[in-house]
Amino acid sequence: MFIYRDPEANPNLIVEGVDAGGGFRGGSDGGLLIDREQPKHGRGPNATLRLRELWDVGSVNELSMLPNVKGVTSIGCVLAVEVDDGSGGGYSSGAAKEIVLKLRAHSIQARPLGNVLYVMCAPTTAPERCAEILQSVTRELQAAAMGDDDDAW
Repeated sequence: MFIYRDPEANPNLIVEGVDAGGGFRGGSDGGLLIDREQPKHGRGPNATLRLRELWDVGSVNELSMLPNVKGVTSIGCVLAVEVDDGSGGGYSSGAAKEIVLKLRAHSIQARPLGNVLYVMCAPTTAPERCAEILQSVTRELQAAAMGDDDDAW
């Protein structure tokens, strides 16, 4: 569990409230407060750790504008995409399952729940990998909106 709380091991941690000698500065780039205890390595008694947002806000917004997407929620490690299946959605919808199967063919693990597609990254996943996954989800949903069944990407 140490890797989740060590800013030197986890590239997604933001250290705030650090004294001038700590070598880290807090940012205003969003994130979730995950710990109010004093971080290790002498970063000061008022330091806090936050997990930066793993899903790029601009890319999530772009995804939400697709014609077959009803809504998108991204919170920390979780990305949830509500697929518009044209029949009101719900637990009996299979719209997200089709997308999940296409993503799995490209080694991306996702889970469907009715018409909602869920993707999770670990808190230590490199931001570049999260961007790749989000790009793949967008690509599959774009293909589905255009009726394209080609998996040749």
